[in-house]
Amino acid sequence: MCLEPVCFARAFQQNAFGRAFKRAVPPAEPTELLLAFANASRAKVASLLATALRSGWLVAGRDEVHRRIHRSAMALVLLAGDTAADTEHQTIARAEARRIPWRRIESEKRELASFHRGKAVAVLGVWHRGLADRLQCEIDRIVSLTKVCELTGGKDRGKIPRQLQ
Repeated sequence: MCLEPVCFARAFQQNAFGRAFKRAVPPAEPTELLLAFANASRAKVASLLATALRSGWLVAGRDEVHRRIHRSAMALVLLAGDTAADTEHQTIARAEARRIPWRRIESEKRELASFHRGKAVAVLGVWHRGLADRLQCEIDRIVSLTKVCELTGGKDRGKIPRQLQ
């Protein structure tokens, strides 16, 4: 699905979701639909991270991720939403120097504890390229959906803004 606000507005107005699902889609406010899509993407990110952990493709902790970045043995770096500024700056600088993509995720350090022996962790790294690509796609989708949600929010919450119609 195209996540540009104009595309979403057009799809919503033309009942494209009902046709795509081949069944009647109950009328919903655009923001409800966007939130449902965003929540599905969040669940997908959690599932992909769990797969990476079980498969041994996930590295947790700043020091270990930095070591792997130095060896260019990382496909994606993830930063918790509440990562300390200095850790975030150092990690991003190292990743960009090695041309390793990075993403900030909504989760807080304590929420990522399940990926690091129950300890809060601010930095995760995925070294499997295919899984990293899928994670990037889902995280980017969440960001796009959140932006569209912000456009449809405000005092006219749930209404598609005039500039998108």
